[in-house]
Amino acid sequence: MNEKISGKISFLSLLYVGIIVLFHSEFRYRFSFITDLTIAANSFFFCVSAFFFYGSDKSTSDKLKKRGATLVLPFFLWNLIYLFVRLFQGAIYPYNILETFTINPLCTPSWYLLSLFIMFLPACLISRILAKKYGALLVFAGGALISVLGFALFPELLLKIPFAGAYLVRICEYVLPYAAGAVMGAKFKNRVSVGIKNAVIGIVVTAAILVLLRFDLSSGLRWFLCVLLPFAVWEAVPESLFVHDGIVGFITAPAFFLNMTHPMLLYFIGFLSMRLQVSNANIHELIRVGLACAASFILFYLMKKICPKVLKLLSGNRVR
Repeated sequence: MNEKISGKISFLSLLYVGIIVLFHSEFRYRFSFITDLTIAANSFFFCVSAFFFYGSDKSTSDKLKKRGATLVLPFFLWNLIYLFVRLFQGAIYPYNILETFTINPLCTPSWYLLSLFIMFLPACLISRILAKKYGALLVFAGGALISVLGFALFPELLLKIPFAGAYLVRICEYVLPYAAGAVMGAKFKNRVSVGIKNAVIGIVVTAAILVLLRFDLSSGLRWFLCVLLPFAVWEAVPESLFVHDGIVGFITAPAFFLNMTHPMLLYFIGFLSMRLQVSNANIHELIRVGLACAASFILFYLMKKICPKVLKLLSGNRVR
C-alpha cells in the first residue's frame, strides 16, 4: 500500500475517532445526527480492519496471533486502568467484573477491540471461502444476511439470549461492513476504488432486499446510509492531500490513544471546565471536548518520550 493511501486511512481514522469523542460528550443528546455519524465511524473501523487482515499475505494463524496483541491485550489493559479509576473515585460496587472484561467494558470505546477479535476467529473458514471462484459473493452475502437478520429484522431473538444478547445484536450491526472490508482486502487490495464501488453496490442491493422483506420503505434505510457514508467520504477525500506523510503521521499517530483515553479525560476535565462559567452550553461543551483531546495528545507524546514500551502495549503495537 502506498504512502498516500496509508496517510488517507490514518487521517480518516483520526476524523472518525473525533466523531466518537463527540458521541461520548453531551453533544450526543443535543444533536441526534452524531449517533448516525458514530455508526458510520464504527463501520469504517470494522471495514478497514478486515481489509488489512484479509489483504495480508501472511498465514491466518500468524495474523490471528498478531491480533491478539493488537486487540485483546489493549482491551484488557485499558479496562483494568478504567477499573482502577473507578476504584479511585470510590465507586467499587456494583461492578460486574465479568461484564467489565467482556460485553460491557468500563472503557466504552474498547468494545470494538473484543468484537473485532471475535469476528476474526472464523478467519480460516472465511479465507478458504474467499479463495473460491464465487467466494467474495458468498462472504459478502453471508455478512449481509447476518446483519439483516440479527440486527435489522429479528434482534428480539438475540436479545433473549442470557448475558450476551444485546452484545450480539451490536456485533451483527457491523458484520456487513466487516464482510465488505474482507472482500475488498482479498480481491481488491490493489484496486481500492473498484472494491469500494462493488461494496456500495452490494450494500444498496442488501438495503433493497431489506425493504422488500419488511414492506416498509423506511426500515433500515437510515442504518444503511450510515454504513455507506464512509465509502462516500473515502471517494470524496483526494489522496493528493496526504503527500507530506510525516506531518500526517504526527497528527494522526495518537488516534487510537485518543479513542481509549477520551471518556475518562472528558470526565475529569468536566470538573475543571465548570469553573470557566461559560454561559453558552454548546461552547462550554466544545471547550471540554477540545481540552480532553489536547490532554490526550500531550499525554501520548509524553509517554512516547518517557515510557515508550508501556505506550506500545497500551496501543497494541500501533506506535512507530
